Amino acid sequence: MDIEEQFNKLGSFRVTFNCKPFKYSLEGLQEISVESGGSLFNPEAFAAKPVITLKGNGDFSLTLQNGEYIKTWNFKGIEDGVVCDSEQMNFYYGTALLNDKVTGDGFPELPPGETVLTVSGGVSEIKVMPRWCCL
Repeated sequence: MDIEEQFNKLGSFRVTFNCKPFKYSLEGLQEISVESGGSLFNPEAFAAKPVITLKGNGDFSLTLQNGEYIKTWNFKGIEDGVVCDSEQMNFYYGTALLNDKVTGDGFPELPPGETVLTVSGGVSEIKVMPRWCCL
């Protein structure tokens, strides 16, 4: 249907948008250094989609645990590090995509409450931008 032609005849039409009703809290946009076995506390009522930066070489794994939420991602043949961006749904480092070097289900999330972050292998630094999500 030609909208312009129909608009001249009817005078109105309906447009439906699909958008996210969330915003990020300012404190959730600050990058935090975390040690393996350390925890992050999500003060909001919604799961956050963080950016997790792991610096290191070789093979390693990342595990997040919050109650019954237990997920692990395994990384193979990493040269300098990897960035896990859950909102973009990508694993990368610099300009190189690393999705083919990662196994695991989906992308990391930080459910409400305390989440323990554990890494094993050749990781020298862990940084997280939690992106706490609120209405």
